[in-house]
Amino acid sequence: MQITGAFLAEHAEIVDGKLNVTGGVLDVVKAPAIGLTNENGEQLALPLSLVTLMQAGPDDEGRPYRMKLEVVASNGDIIVLGDQEIPGGHPEGENHFWISDFGLTTRATGRMALIASIEGGGSVSVPVFVERVDSHPPAG
Repeated sequence: MQITGAFLAEHAEIVDGKLNVTGGVLDVVKAPAIGLTNENGEQLALPLSLVTLMQAGPDDEGRPYRMKLEVVASNGDIIVLGDQEIPGGHPEGENHFWISDFGLTTRATGRMALIASIEGGGSVSVPVFVERVDSHPPAG
């Protein structure tokens, strides 16, 4: 299984075996500051989906793979957002995708890179400019 591309979206989901995306190919986002909470004291985070596109070969059918999602902050800090097993190829075709949903917070305004990597199939980096938001929007 080889990674062929990736993009960041406001939301992505699988419907009838197909990829449905809302607000795809984001380049700039506004994320709450780390520690910013709602009225219930819960950490606020910007919900996002990283869609990773892959191509499977004949040897991939039925074989599971490890998929890892990391974010590299503008200061160089690396945070692992996910590390999970995903299913391999299937006989219906070569083109595959995987959706990694996560919540984003930030320490500072600046450029970040999301990195998706798959066991034995390379990696892809998706840069995004993140603007830090220090207050939540008014209710209503």
